[in-house]
Amino acid sequence: MTQSQGLLFPADIDQLAAEDKASSTFVKNMGLPVHRWFRYSAGFSATWVSGVIRQFKTTRPTAVFDPFAGSATTLLVADTEGVPSWGIDSHPFVGRIARAKLAWRSDPDAYLAKTDEIRKIAKKLQPSVSGYPPLIYKCYDEATLADLDCLRQAYEMVKDGSIESELAWLTLVAILRKTSHAGTAQWQYVLPKKQKRSPQDAYSAFYACSRMIYNDMLYGQTVIGP
Repeated sequence: MTQSQGLLFPADIDQLAAEDKASSTFVKNMGLPVHRWFRYSAGFSATWVSGVIRQFKTTRPTAVFDPFAGSATTLLVADTEGVPSWGIDSHPFVGRIARAKLAWRSDPDAYLAKTDEIRKIAKKLQPSVSGYPPLIYKCYDEATLADLDCLRQAYEMVKDGSIESELAWLTLVAILRKTSHAGTAQWQYVLPKKQKRSPQDAYSAFYACSRMIYNDMLYGQTVIGP
């Protein structure tokens, strides 16, 4: 097995991995445009991927295929490095997150208009918080769950299958952890004896997240490549 891995990852790339001690975690990605849109515990370092791709593309034509694409870390790096890429993932939810993130070079103004429409509609709706799984009630207080439910209802009312609609869905998904009072372990398991002191307000979190995504999409307009 080691010999086979050596054929895939030559010694110089092994050295590159050793230099980045956090290459197997998603931690550093939370400070990077687009990667930071959704915290994916099973992810790995985009900076490490960038170094690997750069080493290859300086010596030969390069394309990337990721058979375990996850939340699209490798594919997003390939975008910024200007190399073509393909990826697959077996998990429908994670795959949807990846597809939304890969739309980062689409129309930022259309996206912002969609999220602003959702917030405007949500504030006029009445929440309906019955029927959620028991775990949900352990993770959110009553007021926060009510606000999240209104945002969910508003999204359901305006979703149309467009790119901006999917990015709006991702915005709502991205704030679920931020607005929960539940303490979580690294893999997002709920820790029954720990709670966050100051979870974010749902509407404020949705607004802040939409502005972050919008600004990253503005940067995406300057990226040219496959």
